[in-house]
Amino acid sequence: MGGLCSTLDYTVGQRVKSWRLERGYTQKDLAEKIGITRQVVLQYEKGTRRISIEKLYAIAEALSVSITDLIPIQRVSKSCLEDEREEILNLARNDKN
Repeated sequence: MGGLCSTLDYTVGQRVKSWRLERGYTQKDLAEKIGITRQVVLQYEKGTRRISIEKLYAIAEALSVSITDLIPIQRVSKSCLEDEREEILNLARNDKN
């Protein structure tokens, strides 16, 4: 499950970066708009730090986009189900051994 989380964090971070650049903002500009440091924005964009839902809404507002523009909703739902299914199958296989 860690793989999904880090992939999702990275994907959301890349969408934040893409919209930030499209708006012509630096990491420092965005950080100041939402009350965090430039280093935290960098971590968000690299996917090394998870963005809280509150900060995600603040980022969306600062970038004048919908929160759904930042989250790959359909892919997440499918990926989550596939990962959970795989984990259950692995547990079942290990239980037989």
